[in-house]
Amino acid sequence: MERSRLGRDGATSDTSGGTARREAAACRRLLAEAARSYHAGDLGSCAGLILRAADLARRAQRPDLLAEAALVVVGVEDPVLDAAIVSLCRDAIAVVPADEDSLQARLRGQLAVALYHRGAISEAADESERAMDLAARAKDAPATASALHARQTVAQGLGRAAELVQLGERMLALAAVTGSTEHALLGHTWGIDGLLLQADAPAALRDIDALEVLATRTGDPLVAWHALRSRAGWCQAVGRLDDAERLAGLAKDVVAAAEGREIHSLYYAQLTLIAIERGVPSSLGARLGAIAAGGPPIIRATIGKLQLVTGDRSGARASWEAVRPRLASMPRDERWFPTIVSSVALAVAFDDAPVAEALRAELEPFDGLMIAGAVGAHDPVAYSLGLVEAHAGRLDQAIAHFEAAVELLARGDLGPSLTRTRIALAGALARRGAPGDRARAETIASIAVTDARRLGLLGLLQLAEALVDELAHRSGRLSPREREIAVHVASGQSNREIATALVLSERTVETHIQNILLKLEFHSRAQIAAWAVAEGIASSGS
Repeated sequence: MERSRLGRDGATSDTSGGTARREAAACRRLLAEAARSYHAGDLGSCAGLILRAADLARRAQRPDLLAEAALVVVGVEDPVLDAAIVSLCRDAIAVVPADEDSLQARLRGQLAVALYHRGAISEAADESERAMDLAARAKDAPATASALHARQTVAQGLGRAAELVQLGERMLALAAVTGSTEHALLGHTWGIDGLLLQADAPAALRDIDALEVLATRTGDPLVAWHALRSRAGWCQAVGRLDDAERLAGLAKDVVAAAEGREIHSLYYAQLTLIAIERGVPSSLGARLGAIAAGGPPIIRATIGKLQLVTGDRSGARASWEAVRPRLASMPRDERWFPTIVSSVALAVAFDDAPVAEALRAELEPFDGLMIAGAVGAHDPVAYSLGLVEAHAGRLDQAIAHFEAAVELLARGDLGPSLTRTRIALAGALARRGAPGDRARAETIASIAVTDARRLGLLGLLQLAEALVDELAHRSGRLSPREREIAVHVASGQSNREIATALVLSERTVETHIQNILLKLEFHSRAQIAAWAVAEGIASSGS
């Protein structure tokens, strides 16, 4: 495309003007169709349409239409689309007049986002700075929106939570002027991510509510998808797991025709995080394992964590061996944080101290950050740091990190991660054994049992109950489960009847009764029954 043959309005001056006009008209029709496909979530069709439109724009020698093709899609990560956008943006930047600050700013911003998605983080940061400078000169809404989006993309990858919230507020202010659904959508989603990175779930919920209002008002399926998946992620973060699973399914159904990998991968990412919190084996594990094979590190690491918490240690080890060599070369994008925190859990579980220490050093600059977003929540950086410190036997440091994580999570009422962190804190206190540590560990572990049971965190419930039993055994006192069994013994039930009533195996009941006899220095079930009556936990008529 030769700039010398183009007027400032993009009109051609050659003798084939009629053909060029027809090609330009056909280009506009394809661009309109591409925009409809994009808003319907059909990213596969959208990519093909914008490439065909761009080819017509080149033939019609219309840099304005070429630029328009590059700018159809905003904020969606898709390998095919991103590759097309990088190429289209570079072509358009080369032919759009350099003094057209607004269009150049939009193209630079779009290029920055696509480069970022493709892992070229440094180049993306540079392009985002150019976009901001051009937008400041242009002083118009489209240029400002594109530059803000580019800065948001870089800020998210670097964990700049406060900046994300500020950028979201600026985009919402712009939306109030422009009336743009797209600007409002971006402003709210950036706010949600930034607030969840700060563990501020109540504030994030306000943005989610606003997204739902926007979806209802506009009828836009892409907005509805964002609203539903954001609420699903929020529900997982606070422990409403059934709601999270239901909403994730509804989000997927809203864009059922979509072929974009991002939409489907985010759906399975949410299911994985929900399954991790439930902590029990399910058919989902096998399906996700097949999806993970050959997938990016974030998928393999997260599924490895799922395998770990559900007892599939051989599968978790295979996942760890697959992801371990890829960690050093991972780009610092938004996938880096969840990959690293999941990898810390795997490194500690498989006693890989060198990698665990290396990951600790990588995470330390981000202490105070909660690894969470619209997809859902993992854990605070402080929790991962505590895991490594505890694994290395540095219990004072581990306890300090776990305490900081508990404080952060309690402010946002992020129940699943809070329960997991309390279990880790109680275990570290019990190991340290300083004056007052044992009693404090018992209290914290008991709180974890209550919360795990209330939220349906079955895997964490088993861990917390086991810790409570262990601490009670060390102190010579009966655990809550042992006291419960003592009540059943006082009622005259057999081991089989107790096992049926409490959904335990007879062997487990027998073990509990032997522990009761040892702790109380008794020799018979009759003594246990008499003790239960004397303690007031059973009646003499039982």
